[in-house]
Amino acid sequence: MGMIDRCLQEWRISTKGKAMRDGLTKNTAWAAAAAAGLALALAPAGLAQTNRYVVKGNAGANPPFTTWTDAAATIQDAISACSSGDVVWVRAATYDEGGVTNWPAGSVLTSRVAVTTAYVTVRS
Repeated sequence: MGMIDRCLQEWRISTKGKAMRDGLTKNTAWAAAAAAGLALALAPAGLAQTNRYVVKGNAGANPPFTTWTDAAATIQDAISACSSGDVVWVRAATYDEGGVTNWPAGSVLTSRVAVTTAYVTVRS
């Protein structure tokens, strides 16, 4: 199974039909997976890496979220603070908040994560 097929399979598992109700289609998911695969394949060697951290509901969240003490309260906050090559470390929890407005244009994503910076890695 290729990388795009694995991304699509993960998309099907993670959305459980929500994406279809939100107006996304399998073709949209395939295009996003293909773009992500291409971005990874073309990532320049030697990108500077900053570790950013997420702790659900962290009252002490303080950008740029580079320590566990200053960790972002939502995954989206940490991703939005990223530059290419950064890694977002997520403490185990159920993250049901976050998202972005007007991405893609004209939509509102809630309880979702939009990776809007190329070459960002999210780990748990």
